[in-house]
Amino acid sequence: VTLYQAVIRGENNSSCKWAGLTCLGNATIRLSAINSVTGFSSEYPGIYVPPGSTLTIKTLDDDDGFDGHLVAESNGWGAGIGGGTDIACGHIVIESGSVFATGGSNCAGIGGGNGSNGSTRCGKITINGGTVFAKGGQYAAGIGGGSSCISMSISINSGVREVNAKSGANHNVPIGKGYNGSGASVTLSGGNSYDYGESRIICSADMADYRTYNDGKLTWTYRVVDGEAELYNRGYSVIPAGTSGEVTVP
Repeated sequence: VTLYQAVIRGENNSSCKWAGLTCLGNATIRLSAINSVTGFSSEYPGIYVPPGSTLTIKTLDDDDGFDGHLVAESNGWGAGIGGGTDIACGHIVIESGSVFATGGSNCAGIGGGNGSNGSTRCGKITINGGTVFAKGGQYAAGIGGGSSCISMSISINSGVREVNAKSGANHNVPIGKGYNGSGASVTLSGGNSYDYGESRIICSADMADYRTYNDGKLTWTYRVVDGEAELYNRGYSVIPAGTSGEVTVP
């Protein structure tokens, strides 16, 4: 399905028990121009990916080279893209385009919704390219799990331009599991991985240039450029020139 200047504004009405868009089986959304999708019933996501299904999002190759945009939001208690309240979700793949996803209360921007005692599950999330901005609701990750959600793996690969994720209130895991959730291992291209992230990840550089440092709890991925280190997990932090082994993480 190609979205071209599409606007779907969900009406939060108890009679509208559906998302803004629902994938029936495996589906691909191609983005052209600027598009926005908001879920209907408050417990549903903006775009629903049922368990066992895979949604792939990519930009349409227009002659003018414009990068297709997608804005996806919940209307209350669902993910921007993924699942909802006690509604599990399947796999999500972002190949290209600019994706802006905002989750509702207790739900991820991209990924899982709000679960009761671990009843809600989220499939794999893979970001191979494009620009992604994702914000979770309270107790939820920006990318990954909602509150009490069981999450699978999250992979962010070297073709992306930028991934910027933010967790909601009362939670400090922008990329990974939600509050009281489980799972959600996070892997960067090149085999480097971490458990918790802060906001910004840029993978466009050759991952071979990066090093890792384990502080006993987390694995930090960084590279030294002109005496400063680009630190994936905490944005950009200054590290003294000549640092090559141990890294002090702020």
